[in-house]
Amino acid sequence: MSVLANPSLPPSTGYVNPRRTFVRYGCYALSVVLVATYGWLRSVFGNRLTVEQIFFHFDLGLNSLTGVDLYLVLDAVRWVILPSVAIVAALYLAGLLIERIAAAAAVKHLLLQPGLALAGKRLAAVYRKLTGLGFSLFLALFTSLLFLYQIELFHFVRISLGEDQFSALYHAPELEQLTSRSAKKNLLLIYVESLERIMGDANLVGRDAIAPIKQLKGVEVPTFPAAPGTQWTIAGMFSSQCSAPLKPFFANKFSSFATEDFFPGATCLGDVLRSAGYEQYFLVGHHLAYSGLDKFYRTHGYHHLLGREEWKQRGVDAAEFKSWGMGLHDDMLLKQALAVVRDHDRKKAPFNITLITQDNHFPHGLPSPRCTEDEKRSDFPGVFHCNSRFLADFVKELNQESLLDNTVVILMGDHPFMNSMKQSMQFRGNRYVYFKLLSPLEHPPTRAVMTHFDVAPTVFDLLELTHGGDTRFGLGISLFSSITRDDYQRHLETVTSESILNKSPTYDAFWKPKTSSTRTLKQTSFSPPAPSGKTPD
Repeated sequence: MSVLANPSLPPSTGYVNPRRTFVRYGCYALSVVLVATYGWLRSVFGNRLTVEQIFFHFDLGLNSLTGVDLYLVLDAVRWVILPSVAIVAALYLAGLLIERIAAAAAVKHLLLQPGLALAGKRLAAVYRKLTGLGFSLFLALFTSLLFLYQIELFHFVRISLGEDQFSALYHAPELEQLTSRSAKKNLLLIYVESLERIMGDANLVGRDAIAPIKQLKGVEVPTFPAAPGTQWTIAGMFSSQCSAPLKPFFANKFSSFATEDFFPGATCLGDVLRSAGYEQYFLVGHHLAYSGLDKFYRTHGYHHLLGREEWKQRGVDAAEFKSWGMGLHDDMLLKQALAVVRDHDRKKAPFNITLITQDNHFPHGLPSPRCTEDEKRSDFPGVFHCNSRFLADFVKELNQESLLDNTVVILMGDHPFMNSMKQSMQFRGNRYVYFKLLSPLEHPPTRAVMTHFDVAPTVFDLLELTHGGDTRFGLGISLFSSITRDDYQRHLETVTSESILNKSPTYDAFWKPKTSSTRTLKQTSFSPPAPSGKTPD
């Protein structure tokens, strides 16, 4: 860290090779950035952010990050970029200052004193070690390995080399059998951001944050563990509609596999319902491109995709786009969903309307202006309570207008809340995704446990598209199946094991189009009534 002197002087006179200095400070910078990045990722995305998620978004391309809240970008600059630059700059300036002080005549004279000479030599030795190239390389290597361990890279490598468990368990969907009956019922599938049962435990989170939706008439499934490959939004949607975990597949970027479609070789809920004659809608408050949502729903049979840009075109007030990803707050999204249901009610074809809320997003939620002051002050439990009120009012209004008389309604979390270390005491014990069937049931479910994989086959039974028996679809088994408790328990243990993510040729084939004639569905136009007092752009 010494000041450069005459370059012709030998190293013994204090000359420092600029390349070594650059490498040394580069290692310091890398170490600081990795530590800061991991700390920031945990503060924003919760305790578990895996390499699968990172690679998945990389595979989809930068377009999949469209619509990320500007807050996240600024937050990354604040907690990663600026501190890293400041710390490395401080280290460099501290090194210069120490060497200037050490070179001062008064200090040299002081260190010649018998009592201080030995201490000075020891301090100098420690300083040289801590600022040497070897230590900086060790620090960079250590923090790199720690970062890779924390994002579970080694776990990813292990499952990539493990024995294929998926192929033997996957039950290939029989599309013709599922669509042989005429459609009779509509489907309203509501995903609620980060909704899990703990939110209803006042002893843990401070209040019953989901009381309004718990009071809705229906049947809850109390045991819904999040299996591997289901624990973030697009993964929760994919796994519940396609009955398979979501994991990255790198070859699709470097060979003849599809890149514009989203698992085109998989048969999912939307594919079945489209073949059965359903008109299908997907609604979200933020940008459709985020996490590849547009690709997923367009590939798998959805006709109408409506997100942030579409709501703007339909005249929604610009002041309403203040939720996660600069999207609509949940109450406004539900208002638009109500308009979609009303508009479709005049049509003959059955509908599948799928939507997802977002105000509950980790870490603290983003309350709507229409939340109460108490809800706004109560951190994430307050936001969940507010969101639950909006959802309960939405369902009640649909019922009052008799718009759900022939409709299966499912309300479920997309994944568990991604709590931070600070919030860990509020999320003790078993963590289960919230799931509730709101439609009147002719027969109750035959069991009280399920996973994301069981959602699609359960929907097919509820829509009366099946012919009875053990309805299986992908890795899923319907809640109305006659499977014995012991047999399902063995199935559950297998599909919730990390080995389900092992490399599998059956899974890899999902990236290939089913046939050469397979066409990606194009988004069709749809214009729900503009909000009162507003006109479309």
